[in-house]
Amino acid sequence: MMVETASHDPLKALRGAPDQPPQGVRLARPGDQSRLYDLCETAFRAGDGFGGVDPVRARDVIERACQQDRYLWGVIDGPDRIEGMIGFEPARTWYGGDDDWYWLDMMTYVHPLHRNGRNGSLLLSFADWWASVCQAPVLVGLMPQARMDAKINLFGRHGRQIGATFLLGDGAFAYAKREAA
Repeated sequence: MMVETASHDPLKALRGAPDQPPQGVRLARPGDQSRLYDLCETAFRAGDGFGGVDPVRARDVIERACQQDRYLWGVIDGPDRIEGMIGFEPARTWYGGDDDWYWLDMMTYVHPLHRNGRNGSLLLSFADWWASVCQAPVLVGLMPQARMDAKINLFGRHGRQIGATFLLGDGAFAYAKREAA
């Protein structure tokens, strides 16, 4: 069983970080909640990712990310909307020691109106920055519905591919099945 100890502060490295995130990306902050939720809704309506969205759970995680409470999210702010975001949560393997933490991406997404620039690369530069600040591995995954090869090439410029993910079953979580009924 994986148990997080009360003394573990997954964002401790952030509080002592000597550097700022890459230019063009900032940390999520209070006031971003509704715009981040809108971006998440856009992603799931577009068919990116899998499963359903539980609005209560999603809003809770976004609120915590904006408070930098457990979750760390980087955002690209634009004049009309948040143009892109990448979010991380701390994790550790079931077989590792107490200090064997890593960061797992929750979502990486660029709004469809803002994909012709460098936003995807900026978000991955944020992931590079966080890996150097926290001195822990950062795992970023891909589950797109389209253009997989292009996205693998983009992600490959920032890190090495270490595996693959395969979805077994219909891919619908209980929440999505209840919503469809």
